[in-house]
Amino acid sequence: MTPELRYSVLVRDDHRCIGPRIGMPGPCHYALEIDHVRASGGLGIKSPTVLENLVTLCRDHHRLKTEHGRTWRPLELEYLEIVSKGEQLVGWL
Repeated sequence: MTPELRYSVLVRDDHRCIGPRIGMPGPCHYALEIDHVRASGGLGIKSPTVLENLVTLCRDHHRLKTEHGRTWRPLELEYLEIVSKGEQLVGWL
């Protein structure tokens, strides 16, 4: 990932973990990480490293999403759809 892309993700996500905004439990801890939302499906194929497939998560929320992707991935995708349209996250904050 280029530094420019990483910066774009952080700016779009207000330099904050999106976990609380999509309903993930618990407070944010540790450094921010950039997460690929769409998974490779276990096929060993890397998912695209593009702005439309990346979100900012703290380490704890990143781990939660990795362990429970079927629960959290749809909400991350909904988040990406909303922010890509420039809409406000009404009721999510």
